[in-house]
Amino acid sequence: MSKPNRDTYDYWVSLGKKSIADRASEEVERRLKENPPSLLDDDVLQELRKIMDSDAKICGVTCLP
Repeated sequence: MSKPNRDTYDYWVSLGKKSIADRASEEVERRLKENPPSLLDDDVLQELRKIMDSDAKICGVTCLP
């Protein structure tokens, strides 16, 4: 977990005033690099696809993206 940012306003301005969205995006990228998500096995993906296809048909959807 990163420590809180306690920089002064003037220092923040000198760094280019990143928006909260920019800072959040950078934090997400950093965390994903440090802890990449594990991928599901092919058999699990196939089973999930079958479930989604079945539910889609019940709802009248003929083709999933």
